[in-house]
Amino acid sequence: MHYRTKPPLNRQNHPNSCWAAAIDSFSRINSGIPTYRERDLYLEYGVASSGYGLNSSNLARLEVELARHGCRLDLAGTICLPYDIEDKLVKSHVVIMWCVGGSDWHANLIYGIDNATISAMETRDGSYRTRPWGHYMSAPGQYLLWRP
Repeated sequence: MHYRTKPPLNRQNHPNSCWAAAIDSFSRINSGIPTYRERDLYLEYGVASSGYGLNSSNLARLEVELARHGCRLDLAGTICLPYDIEDKLVKSHVVIMWCVGGSDWHANLIYGIDNATISAMETRDGSYRTRPWGHYMSAPGQYLLWRP
């Protein structure tokens, strides 16, 4: 079990800018990372025609930008809970982007994990939520952004 300080609440402003809202909050809670505002992120890396979602080439560009500040973006086909998240939480909060359904993706900012649940800042409505592991485990793929 590991918990960090609750991150700043941040609600996404566009249908698919959840990733930008999560990174905005992540950047404000982790020292040593410049503050990345949601609006700046979705305008620079998002695709307007898809509600400011990310495509693979823009995700690669964003990964390079965040790596300049010591962050890692790991792609995981499956995650082994609690270890894959808890190990990262020891060092920083964790942005999780996971596949929902066939091709839609969503992002939250994780601040805690225990034997059965994950606590995260939900970007859809800017709230704190605690959900069972299965909420994240059923995804066919996840990206985990953290600062080692």
